[in-house]
Amino acid sequence: MSSLDDTARVYCEVTARQVQQQQGAEAVDKIDNGDLRRQAITDLVLARVATDVASERGVKIPPATEPEPEQFVDPFGAGRAPDVAQTLGEARDLYNLFVVIGGDEEATAVTEENANGLSATGRALVLSSFKDHEVRFAPRLGLSDDGEPNDSIGSLSVTSADAETPQPCRV
Repeated sequence: MSSLDDTARVYCEVTARQVQQQQGAEAVDKIDNGDLRRQAITDLVLARVATDVASERGVKIPPATEPEPEQFVDPFGAGRAPDVAQTLGEARDLYNLFVVIGGDEEATAVTEENANGLSATGRALVLSSFKDHEVRFAPRLGLSDDGEPNDSIGSLSVTSADAETPQPCRV
């Protein structure tokens, strides 16, 4: 839960900054914190399962991305920059892992031109492996076991006081 909270907090901060730059400050209140938390937990599980899938296939895991925290000081502050750098590096690592898994699945070399398509292929393959890897999400996370949002079950993504109203992302 600590990793989930840390990852979701960074997703919130990054998303809020992007939305504010693109659509203005008033649009930030429309970002649903529950969606970001569900995305964060899904990404954490995807990273674990993708590593297992790559290992099972004998696919070489790309080297870790290590963004410099200094590049995030201006937008996020010195105190948050290391966490933002780490989380965004992990997100990039997951994308790169999807790309190599997709390349293996399609038996094709990875290029800049086909990387996005291979990433989609790799992600789909990893998602389809959730059952084989016995992925189970606790009902309180608001996700079905295939990683899709499930509104019919409880969720820690919103406050219990007003579970019907999406809670905005707060930075």
